[in-house]
Amino acid sequence: MVNALVPHKIWLPKAERARRAAQYVRMSTDYQQYSIANQMAAIAAYAQKFELEIVRTYRDDGKSGLHIKNRTGLLDLIDDVQCGRAGFACILVYDVIGNLLYDRHSCRLREYNKRNPPEQWIRKVGVFEPVISPELFAKARAIIAARKSTKGLSNEEMLKRLRILLKKKGRLSRDIISDAPGVPSPGLYQFRFGSLRSAYRLIGYALTRDCEYIDSRDDRHAIIEEHALKLGTALAAFAGDVKFDQVHRTVEVRGLIVSLRIARSSHDGNEKHSPTWTVEHGQHPPPGLIFGIRLDAGNRVVRDYFLMPASKLVERLRFTESSTKRYGLRGFGSVDDVIRAIKRRLGRTQIKTSRVTVSAGGI
Repeated sequence: MVNALVPHKIWLPKAERARRAAQYVRMSTDYQQYSIANQMAAIAAYAQKFELEIVRTYRDDGKSGLHIKNRTGLLDLIDDVQCGRAGFACILVYDVIGNLLYDRHSCRLREYNKRNPPEQWIRKVGVFEPVISPELFAKARAIIAARKSTKGLSNEEMLKRLRILLKKKGRLSRDIISDAPGVPSPGLYQFRFGSLRSAYRLIGYALTRDCEYIDSRDDRHAIIEEHALKLGTALAAFAGDVKFDQVHRTVEVRGLIVSLRIARSSHDGNEKHSPTWTVEHGQHPPPGLIFGIRLDAGNRVVRDYFLMPASKLVERLRFTESSTKRYGLRGFGSVDDVIRAIKRRLGRTQIKTSRVTVSAGGI
């Protein structure tokens, strides 16, 4: 399709995000017959059965499982989840403790699929090297079982347990709630009350930290979407097909990937000090350009824009007005100025490609 803006992904509603999954597969040096391909096939069948979309794969090829430092794929998975870069809601692994189970479900002719009781399962223990130790697996199962037992609690009982936990700990956080036995999971509190902070308010607990960043999240998403759409539409008319990925906040045209990022303002209150803008690293930006949208002091209105090489955005970037050159930031007063700059770069790339093609043909 010519001159098309193709939105590859969107910021998904919670129900759709819940269907996005990552898979972790690994090859054991001692059990090579359980290939990564076989694991992925089994996971794919499971994902299809439960209507899950596998959007990311983490893998370790032929690595020993004795030390986690040898599993770069698993370490990447843990890092992405802990740093908030996971664009998925669940993780699929082909039996983490090395056992194989059969006949957990059965379906006779003209009958519905039914779950068989555990005593009827066919179990083979220790078929291949486990991803985690049996002790850790047992601990995780105990936590899950405890969480399940709290799902039937009334809202009043959930808040009562939260009050008791607050009195015991003196403060509340997601980690404190997750580690507390007999207390529902943070996710259940979010589901019942809309958010953890809503549950906090109902028991009279006020957070001391500023939550403006959380409250303005939807506004930032709207700003990104608005500018990405304007950028993509302009580039589609200029250079043809454009791929718009809202999950990773990128616009791709002619092999150039432009990642959109918000630069939030902050100030320590000292008049002698300059305001600082922070750009979160977020999802690993691919090679190309960063299209920065700089907000004003209230972090609600766009102040101006900048372009910078994606390679310069390492972890979190903090800059002041006087340090923009150090990071290769080029400022612009309007989004139209940014679009013209990107068009000029695409034009130079097209000329360079044409010259290379002619030269190769001459040879």
